[in-house]
Amino acid sequence: MNAARLGSAWWALAVLCAAGLVMIVADSVRMGGYVIGSALLAAAAVRALVPSSKTPGLAIRHRVIDVCLYGGLGLATILIFAVVVL
Repeated sequence: MNAARLGSAWWALAVLCAAGLVMIVADSVRMGGYVIGSALLAAAAVRALVPSSKTPGLAIRHRVIDVCLYGGLGLATILIFAVVVL
């Protein structure tokens, strides 16, 4: 799949996750985790609200499965970074 077929929503998710990883490496571990978790929650919202033809990079499985997985991973990531003592 080439870059144009991934869609802007996929690129936004990738950029936010990369920004979160940069924040983690730059010694802001908790905030970086929150950024990654928020990006996954945003991906769940986009996948739930936008048609599959507009978000080809996020549409991997059925819509309900994608939304549950993106949302669950986002919530789990935020919860883990909030609870774990760093």
